[in-house]
Amino acid sequence: MDSRGVNVLPMIGFIILILVLFTGFMLFGKDDYNMEHNTYIQEKKTSISENFVGYTVDENGELSTQGCDKISVNAAATGINIYTHNQDSVKARLYGEVNTSNKDAVPYLELEEDGQTAVIRVKYPQVVQHNFSADLTLDVTIPEAWLNKLDIVTVSGDISAPDLSGTDIYLKSSSGNIKIHGITGRSIKTETISGKTEIGVLNGESGFFKSSSGDIIIDKAVFSDNIDANTISGKYRIDRIECTEADFRSSSGDIVIKDIFSESFKSETISGKITLKMKNGSAELKTTSGNISAEFEESFDRIKAISISGDVSLTLPHDSQFNLDVKTVSGDIKCNDFPVNISSSNGRQLAGKVGNGSGEVRINTTSGNVTVRNQ
Repeated sequence: MDSRGVNVLPMIGFIILILVLFTGFMLFGKDDYNMEHNTYIQEKKTSISENFVGYTVDENGELSTQGCDKISVNAAATGINIYTHNQDSVKARLYGEVNTSNKDAVPYLELEEDGQTAVIRVKYPQVVQHNFSADLTLDVTIPEAWLNKLDIVTVSGDISAPDLSGTDIYLKSSSGNIKIHGITGRSIKTETISGKTEIGVLNGESGFFKSSSGDIIIDKAVFSDNIDANTISGKYRIDRIECTEADFRSSSGDIVIKDIFSESFKSETISGKITLKMKNGSAELKTTSGNISAEFEESFDRIKAISISGDVSLTLPHDSQFNLDVKTVSGDIKCNDFPVNISSSNGRQLAGKVGNGSGEVRINTTSGNVTVRNQ
């Protein structure tokens, strides 16, 4: 008995020592590890108070962005406001009213670092709840000199910001509007479903804009490469575009662009009109059940216009020289301002040359008139 007791005691002591070391690591080592790898929430404050119809939410959190190459903001039934500050962190505040009788169903703010992405999201607990509604706002403050990726997505909520910057910027709102004063980035993409997009000034390499049942309104867009845009049941109203190539398409919506500085511009609309003014370059325009009105201020290379059930009106510089080919099934052709050296004409078709024919104008209409005039 005595010999057995002597042999067991060292083993028991060893086990106790291991447990003490393990407990100490769990209490202190985890915090040190998280701080070293920058995966910690610097601050999180939660306030949920009951009111007459449900609960009032007011949560604050902060997350470091050191070592991150992307900020992702995701919310539902929440409007998102983006601000900037001169710190290397993301601050978030979720506040508003929630109409529910179950406190466990109240949405909450979540901040975490997922790989190299700083994630801010509004989480909805998986709780079956009747007569639930929420009126929430998420304020997010990001570094003002942010030069990395930025994703902002919300459902049933607006996105607004004074200015945004980054490399790849993606904004999406379903059943909500996007309103930004200015965006600077390499690749800029916006998308709305049942919502309007309003942007003051855009600066980047390439841009893509998409809207379903919503208008796209831009004051000025400057891109070193291309711009692509597509709307369904929405119109474009753009004051100025500067780019290499542009392609605008619309179903059941007008396309109105006041000033275009581009080498190549393409536009097509169904049940809508096209109205634009270009400095120079080439244009390819097509409408179904809509008129085309285009003006070129200085010069042009090639103009192609096709209209089904719509008129085509071109205004060209008075000293333009071009080859002309116009065809219409049911409509009149007028080109009285230019001395056309006619090669073919029969009332529904006009072909000829103005000057040396350095440019090219081709127009086809079905049930539409054609007018080519000088400035």
